[in-house]
Amino acid sequence: MLSFELLSINLYIDLLNYLHLGCSLKDKQLRLRIYRSAFSSMKNAIIEKAREFGVPVILVNPSHTSTVCPVHGAKIVYQPDGGNAPRVGVCEKGKEKWHRGGYQL
Repeated sequence: MLSFELLSINLYIDLLNYLHLGCSLKDKQLRLRIYRSAFSSMKNAIIEKAREFGVPVILVNPSHTSTVCPVHGAKIVYQPDGGNAPRVGVCEKGKEKWHRGGYQL
């Protein structure tokens, strides 16, 4: 039987500003209030459960997360023509490859 030791886990939560709901509400303000209420409740439940298990929670602003290396803070360069892997970029400083959305999860 294998045993795994929990070394370090951080929970990152995007602080999203807006999300267009695909519902029939025509009033933008009401739609935004409903979204914010639902997202806030879900976010608070996740934070509460994470803290219950001792997992640190870090709130993150998602802007520019696809263009900045999370390790070095340097720019991630994507091939302008798309190349073979248009969603994979290379850190200018450390030369690691990063998928556009993979490290944000």
